[in-house]
Amino acid sequence: MFQFVSPMHIYHGEGSLNKLADIIKAYACKKVFLLTDPVLIDLGVIEPILLLLEQQSIRVHLSTQVVPEPSLEVGNQVVDEIRKSKAELVIGVGGGSALDLAKAGA
Repeated sequence: MFQFVSPMHIYHGEGSLNKLADIIKAYACKKVFLLTDPVLIDLGVIEPILLLLEQQSIRVHLSTQVVPEPSLEVGNQVVDEIRKSKAELVIGVGGGSALDLAKAGA
């Protein structure tokens, strides 16, 4: 018998950043793994998230290993990186690949 459990919440749109603050408080996280597409850093999308986490004294492991249609090898690398980080919460920001990789690693 096999069982797959994928606890996750996906939030998007206006107010999502405020919801992140509530989630972090609810889980009392002190270390998170933030996985995103590198272009979102260049566009300034990630900066407000990093500021929010910094304001709450949360340590962040930032990874930009997101690529379109990631291979199994990339997926395994991300999972390994998340495990090694010992993060208490995985945050994926971006499109389908970012969310899929974050779910796999969580």
